Amino acid sequence: MANFVQKFAIKMFPLPLHMYFEIAALLVCLLFWKRIDNTRLKWFLPFMILIVSVELTGRYFKKELGKNEYNQMLYNISIPIEYQFYAYIFLLHYRTVLFKKVIRIFFIAFSTFVLLNILFIQGFREHNTNIVKAGTLLMIVFSCFYFSDLINEEGEKHLFRYPMFWIATGVLLFNAGEFLFSISIDYLYDKFPKETFKVFASIIFKLICVLYTCISIAVLCSERRPQKV
Repeated sequence: MANFVQKFAIKMFPLPLHMYFEIAALLVCLLFWKRIDNTRLKWFLPFMILIVSVELTGRYFKKELGKNEYNQMLYNISIPIEYQFYAYIFLLHYRTVLFKKVIRIFFIAFSTFVLLNILFIQGFREHNTNIVKAGTLLMIVFSCFYFSDLINEEGEKHLFRYPMFWIATGVLLFNAGEFLFSISIDYLYDKFPKETFKVFASIIFKLICVLYTCISIAVLCSERRPQKV
């Protein structure tokens, strides 16, 4: 058992930089659970457990088993869940009735689109770029909805003290970068395959660090209070 653990650690570590940011966000949720356990941010603890588990499992598939197709299948499941999760978090924070209706339609329409894309278009073993393009675009829109609500909110605002401000900022920055790259990657990959992969990985990994830093800040600046429905 000890030998297995040692071999496993040697192959898995050191982890890529962005994974340390994900693990840090999970630890922040655990350490400051009392701040968020009665707020809308409480859902970030199970979410971060899922994210870290998926990342470590994906790394195991790649490093230990050499099965990239397993990785694609894993992320074809987890990525749509991420979009659904962030949409739910936005729904909990929206004030505008129209924005809430759009989110509720999204849950049904996007789930249907994901299923059709996997079954009839891109399949389960290939990276579902259609889902990424649609999902990132919608996350940008939902982030802008939140900022619109925030601008129209009456009273004095201290934006940096708003946990959801940090989450919306992280979601917007990450998805804006991924969307812009996802709509151009096919052309770039045909012309410059090696360079495109390196640039894509560098940009996305940095944006992941930004996203999970924003989530950590949101938890740290949250205050324990009764949950609003």
